[in-house]
Amino acid sequence: STLNMLYTYRNNRVPGGEAGSVIRRHQEFEINYILNGCLLVLCGEQQIHAEKGDLVIVCPNIPYSVFPDGKEDCEYDTLSFAPGLLKESGRSEEYIEQLMNGNKVLRPHIATNISQYSLVSSTVENIFSCVKEVTERNDMLLKNDMLLKSALFCLFSLLEQEGAIYTNA
Repeated sequence: STLNMLYTYRNNRVPGGEAGSVIRRHQEFEINYILNGCLLVLCGEQQIHAEKGDLVIVCPNIPYSVFPDGKEDCEYDTLSFAPGLLKESGRSEEYIEQLMNGNKVLRPHIATNISQYSLVSSTVENIFSCVKEVTERNDMLLKNDMLLKSALFCLFSLLEQEGAIYTNA
């Protein structure tokens, strides 16, 4: 399945009290889901204190860096995906373009206190279960890719309802 070239999954552990990471900037979207501990993310101009259950979503070309927030170790899952993953279906191309060119803005920190958190978190669990279950069977991969895309669209739609994605005035 060629779609697997369009995303990568990794599980990260940051030891507490360590110095941070280099400033990164890449062409992909990145969804970070905090599993344990706290993370300090400098994302563009923003300082984000992310806790267990929080999401930090970084749009393409935004510089960011990651630090442990406190003495505890922090663990988080990361999905990086190319905009192309979501561009192949009709109007979604325009939607993704708007997020990339700044016409739409995505608030990077999605905390556990948002009104639709239970829906958002179950959608994110779906996303990560799709990317963790990479199998050799092509029919499974195809099904997984469809599930992954639909879960990502679902997440963007929920974030829009929450006001976490808004049109840049």
